Amino acid sequence: MRCVSPYTSGGGNSYTERLFKYDQIGKLSDETARDTIAEPAKDLGVDYEEQAIMGILKWSQGYPFFIQELCNTVWEYTERDLISLENVERVIATFLKNLDDNFSKSDMSAVQKRSMTFCLQW
Repeated sequence: MRCVSPYTSGGGNSYTERLFKYDQIGKLSDETARDTIAEPAKDLGVDYEEQAIMGILKWSQGYPFFIQELCNTVWEYTERDLISLENVERVIATFLKNLDDNFSKSDMSAVQKRSMTFCLQW
């Protein structure tokens, strides 16, 4: 299997990268992003106000990973059947902290010390 990954570092592919083919995933269309936010919640009897969806789209920029992470954070901190913009805005700091704690760590773990120094200069 061929690996296509923009995150390959250290001069070669990791064992996992050699096992799987990675496809780059870009932004979702507006309609698909909205469905990605609202449909799973509807299946569980929860709805999003339009303003809440707009807030999630603003923070996620339509990228599926960020939609999933933000919706998960909203879900964890909201105990209502209707999710509002206020619910979204209330968890933004937690969402950003989760990204800081987890997102970059996995990407940077394979970077050699010399490359890390270069990256941190920017």
